[in-house]
Amino acid sequence: MAVRLCIAIMVCLLGRTPAGAQDSLRCGFGRGSFNVPYDQWYRHAVEHIRTPAKRGAAEPDTTYIIPVVLHYIQQAFIIDYQLMHDRIAQLNADFRRRNADTINLRSIFRSRVGDARIEFVLADSTPDGLPSQGYTRTRNYLTFGIDKGTPYSQAHKMKFDSTGGIKPWDTRKYLNIWICDLTTPMGFKYTAGFATPPFNSPNWSAQYYGDSLIDGVVIDRSSWLSSGNRTLTHEVGHYLGLRHVSGDPSGLSLEPCLFDDSIFDTPRINGQNLWHCDKSTNTCIEAVDDMPDMLENYMDYTADCRNSFTKGQVALMRYCLKTLRKDIFDLKIDQPKEPYREKEVRVMMYPNVMQDKLYVEFTDSFSQGNHLVVYDMLGRKIVEKTLVEPLTVTDVGALSGGIYIAAVKNRAGDVLTEQRLLK
Repeated sequence: MAVRLCIAIMVCLLGRTPAGAQDSLRCGFGRGSFNVPYDQWYRHAVEHIRTPAKRGAAEPDTTYIIPVVLHYIQQAFIIDYQLMHDRIAQLNADFRRRNADTINLRSIFRSRVGDARIEFVLADSTPDGLPSQGYTRTRNYLTFGIDKGTPYSQAHKMKFDSTGGIKPWDTRKYLNIWICDLTTPMGFKYTAGFATPPFNSPNWSAQYYGDSLIDGVVIDRSSWLSSGNRTLTHEVGHYLGLRHVSGDPSGLSLEPCLFDDSIFDTPRINGQNLWHCDKSTNTCIEAVDDMPDMLENYMDYTADCRNSFTKGQVALMRYCLKTLRKDIFDLKIDQPKEPYREKEVRVMMYPNVMQDKLYVEFTDSFSQGNHLVVYDMLGRKIVEKTLVEPLTVTDVGALSGGIYIAAVKNRAGDVLTEQRLLK
């Protein structure tokens, strides 16, 4: 999918949700202006991550390690240490694509997603060099949400000692995460969290940049306590430069699907999908390479079905780290063992425009246990057949017209070949 230049307008903190209605909470960002240079900058980011001469020999095997400090602001003085470590473990699983729910990703998106090779560790020392367990705690009864119409600049009171919060540790060296109550003075909750993008990231309006006094992530306490909703992963994605997959349309545009996040492998959607996982959703029909909405993307609003970043999003986050947050991480050089590989198997599937028959032919070696699986564009398994001979004919006459994904897998479930077919 081609990179797209998108220009949007900003509005924040939509909805009017009573405190405690966690299922209705959104990210603290609505629409934001894409700076005009973003298209060129993003192309350079993708070129950097794809080209060995640009990224250096160690880049493919490099993991970025980011130290984290959690700032608890709450009534109780007790910290749930197990929960704290569980949340960091889940964050790591999500960014390394080791989360258990990756199995729920539809097959049509599997070639698009990737391991960000970014990890997070609780800081073991303070900026002054003293031992630390990676958190601070401030006890008070204050809430820090802002009501509609309040300037965004007023959203950061939890980050200052003078307004009942706690100032960040050196934001160049630590990812600061504030955990507090985001109920507004009027008694509502509009957001589950928000984050500051890297300073000078060209796809964000400058008013959202995180300077040294406010840079970091804020999570509402109820979101922190709620397992499975991926608010923390979503907000850290913003912290590393990602926008919402929708590009944050205004809702006032007369042209549907006008906005986009400018990342080449996230399907265009008409607006954030709010708290549902209906995989038949396809809000933007594209003329070329049309795909359903990627409800599994961490940067949508689909809550419990979010489980993946795309390779384009990975490229952008890693590029932001190397260029805009270059002092915050340590490097770890991965040394993965060479995986066992079977002899290469060549498989052909034809005709590409199917009529009544689909032919699957092994052109060199063949072994028992291979099977054919055909999915529709919603990721539903339509046909499955064991392949018992080097040339197998499958009846597809009952399939309706459309686009299908056909995969040949071996006994272990590894995909030997995958192809998009028309009917």
